Amino acid sequence: MDLGLLEAMTQALAHRGPDGEGYALMAPGGREKAVPVIGRLSDSVGHGTHRYAVGFGHRRLAIIDPSPLGHQPMASEDGHVWITYNGEIYNYRELRAELVQRGRRFRSGTDTEVVLQAYGEWGDGCLSRLNGMFAFALWDGRRDRLFCARDRFGIKPFYYRLDGDRVLFASEIKALLQDGSYRPAPDAQAVYDYLVDGRQDHTDGTFFAGIRQLKPGHALSAQDGAFTIAPWWEFASCVAGRQAAAPRDAGEVATEFRERFEDAVRLHLRSDVPVGSCLSGGLDSSSIVCTANALLSSPSADRHAVPAGGRLQTFSSCFDDAASDERPYMHAVVQRIGADAREVFPDGRALLDELPRVLWHQEEPFAGMSILAQWAVMRAVGGAGVKVVLDGQGADELCWGYPGYLGSRAADLVRTGRWAAAGREWADWRRLHGSVHPTVAAEFVRGLVPGRAARWLRARVLGYGAWLSPDFASACRDRAAEAGSQKPTNLTAVDAHMVRSVVQDLPALLHYEDRNSMAFSVEAR
Repeated sequence: MDLGLLEAMTQALAHRGPDGEGYALMAPGGREKAVPVIGRLSDSVGHGTHRYAVGFGHRRLAIIDPSPLGHQPMASEDGHVWITYNGEIYNYRELRAELVQRGRRFRSGTDTEVVLQAYGEWGDGCLSRLNGMFAFALWDGRRDRLFCARDRFGIKPFYYRLDGDRVLFASEIKALLQDGSYRPAPDAQAVYDYLVDGRQDHTDGTFFAGIRQLKPGHALSAQDGAFTIAPWWEFASCVAGRQAAAPRDAGEVATEFRERFEDAVRLHLRSDVPVGSCLSGGLDSSSIVCTANALLSSPSADRHAVPAGGRLQTFSSCFDDAASDERPYMHAVVQRIGADAREVFPDGRALLDELPRVLWHQEEPFAGMSILAQWAVMRAVGGAGVKVVLDGQGADELCWGYPGYLGSRAADLVRTGRWAAAGREWADWRRLHGSVHPTVAAEFVRGLVPGRAARWLRARVLGYGAWLSPDFASACRDRAAEAGSQKPTNLTAVDAHMVRSVVQDLPALLHYEDRNSMAFSVEAR
């Protein structure tokens, strides 16, 4: 193993963890005790190729138990299992209590050790018990096995490259680019999907040929020369199960939603450092901020999570253009709860000067320039010394927050013969907005027309053939159609729309937020 490469990969991710640097070097078969290193690898072991078969490198952003006991990579009590882990397990306290009852002993107050002990107790089955955002790699020296996993929605990143008998992995692509044997080249399918559909992070592909990402809700295992990847959780299956359930009273559902929402915010506030929140004028972040403020003001709040002065810090992007500015809604929330509000006015010219840095952190093309506004907000968060911020990413996907959902709803009404109800939906939309949003019409058609026909119609309307090489378009279009055919077909149009939004669209938004926040050593939840 090339220790110089391991250190270079780890150093490339220094911005993700300025609070500590560590390594673990393992030999196969448990022939030798693993070598832990705190600080630079070259200062302790040197570079070159060594007998170790497995090496972990870690940069730490200390959030839970920021003491030295939380240093990573972390070993099990017997020293046979090692983990490098990024993220937060929000139910770590409940899991810890259960594991203690089962006889497990803990040396730290970290959620990292909870993951380690959970694997020791339940093996791969521990994943279903984890409530949080995470990407981790675990070396089980008892079995000479590498086990890696990523959270359900892909909040935390995990990239890898297979090179002969080597498996290289990291939280960002730039770490994998430190390997001089890799020659970067564009991935044709990723380029096609981006140019034609504006999609990225919707498959395991990246814009770099040969570099893949572990898909959300998937686990990777390498043992005895065998390399396997399999899903451990699927959003579509959850939606299908809900669709098959008996109808419930709307009031009962609303009550349960509120309880689950409040519980989610409560868990996300668990921290040993102060927590802030992003705030736009939307219902999602406004609801989070109001709920978080109430919880932080309660006697049972984590004292470390409460900001100095007791006022929740909020961070917002504001604009001089009234059409884009949401300050009236932000101010209503801020005044209601008495938040310590920080308003950021993105400077277009200054942001263009920063664009090379933004691109370096994002690593791949992005869909629009609004990402720069988020960059400016995260810069303000980091500048204020706040390590953790809450955000409302994913609410629009799960709660029908996009205009297109109306089109899907109308399609379901037509499919079930309720034409009059569909007409009323259209009329109400036009009365409220003056015209029908293009995505409403597009999703209406998508909900009624079979997938292959819808893709053909879309290509004809948008005229891809005029600017794409026929051979390139044909090859990539066929692969895209094959991927699309693997989605469940027994869902309502609304549920199918939600699955597409969560599985295909949300990962890119999470990608943007992770890179923007980590550029300033901030954890976005």
